[in-house]
Amino acid sequence: DTAPPIVVCPSDITIAAPNGSSSIVLNDLDPTVNDNCAITGVVYNSSGATILNGINDISGQPFNIGNTTIVYTATDVAGLTSSCNFDILVLNSGVLTLNLTPQNASCGESMVIPVSVDNFTDINSLQFTITWDENIIDFNSVSNIIALQGLNNANFGITQVNNGIISFSWSDPDLTGESLPLGSVLFNLNFTVIGNSLDASNINFVN
Repeated sequence: DTAPPIVVCPSDITIAAPNGSSSIVLNDLDPTVNDNCAITGVVYNSSGATILNGINDISGQPFNIGNTTIVYTATDVAGLTSSCNFDILVLNSGVLTLNLTPQNASCGESMVIPVSVDNFTDINSLQFTITWDENIIDFNSVSNIIALQGLNNANFGITQVNNGIISFSWSDPDLTGESLPLGSVLFNLNFTVIGNSLDASNINFVN
């Protein structure tokens, strides 16, 4: 036997801890393991927010708020090993999190950047600014702005988009607080790539 095992980890997971809790128990985290002969064992170890180690799979363990990296290692009867890894990001359910989804595109192509939220619970108002390198990506428009009551084009400050700056300001018209499911998209930013093939632009929240 000269072929090592094949180990496939679950996909990365992002989840919010229950209200008032600093951790969450997760199940169904077992890897898929195959070998041309036989597997003698699978072990796991984790690092980051949660430090664990054991045999078989890590399901049923509590994961702390923060990012945990899990590594599975399988060994076959010939002593050959293979590993895989994945991340579990546990969010604090009391902390609003803004997310920008990275994208790749070639020069001249359009690029859509979703702006999403986690832990958007009973929010009455929200303000932030997003920046990018205006020499690499050219701002076109904002779209998909239907997630919040009262949200429209007037909530965006676009006077500085040629300098790579857009601002956002929203208040709940009813002042009762809006809530959205985990990962909801607030809006999309639409760009055209104008830089060279190896260029990259960071897109950041600055306040």
